[in-house]
Amino acid sequence: MIYLTMLSILSIMSYGKIKTIYRSTFLIQGILDSLIVVPLNIGILRIQILKIVGC
Repeated sequence: MIYLTMLSILSIMSYGKIKTIYRSTFLIQGILDSLIVVPLNIGILRIQILKIVGC
């Protein structure tokens, strides 16, 4: 019985670690996406503004 409770505690702890790792990687990926996507969107917006101004 003690062994089972220890095992469940360990599994919960490891699950928590996996969740935090997943969260941090997700956060890093989000930051990278914003770093890549935002400049692209700004570039597209600039081109559109230049087209509108040019017309």
